[in-house]
Amino acid sequence: MSSKLMPWACWGEWADVASSLNSTNRHQGMVAAKTRELQALGVDKVAAWRSRGRMPLAADITAALVEARLQDEQLVRHQGSMQQLFHEAASDHALRLAY
Repeated sequence: MSSKLMPWACWGEWADVASSLNSTNRHQGMVAAKTRELQALGVDKVAAWRSRGRMPLAADITAALVEARLQDEQLVRHQGSMQQLFHEAASDHALRLAY
């Protein structure tokens, strides 16, 4: 029996990240700031997985869409310019999400 190497440590970690990416303040009764924090943690974890190798496309795209939405909300909240937002972005991946 051969085992596949996955970027996540265990299925529990996978489930935790899926839960944080899919968390909404309507569904779980959380305040919006806590929801954004959970989603940002999920996005960061997927970025780490992405650097380790083969990522399932669905997980990668879900994290990319959540990251784009979080950045859009940040731009609206701070009423900054797109240039300021991408100047502060930590990755080239975030820049690609804008296009």
